[in-house]
Amino acid sequence: MLLLNRKDVMSVLDMKDCPGFVRTDMAREFIDFYGEEKTISDLALNRLTESEDVVPMVVFLASGLADHATGGTFDINAGSYVH
Repeated sequence: MLLLNRKDVMSVLDMKDCPGFVRTDMAREFIDFYGEEKTISDLALNRLTESEDVVPMVVFLASGLADHATGGTFDINAGSYVH
């Protein structure tokens, strides 16, 4: 059993980046089957998210400059899911 004291717990940060549909090798089969038009039809930005679109948020969250965002969830999805 893992026991943490208050100081240990207070130093744990939890931030999540939640990419939506991203153009990757994993998505290629879907894009090839349904086509680019269908794939982007529900996106607000009218272009598919690329890996390069996700990297800046991940780097920022890992940089230590966003400590007060702990517990946050950051959607990177070209507007396919808005809450």
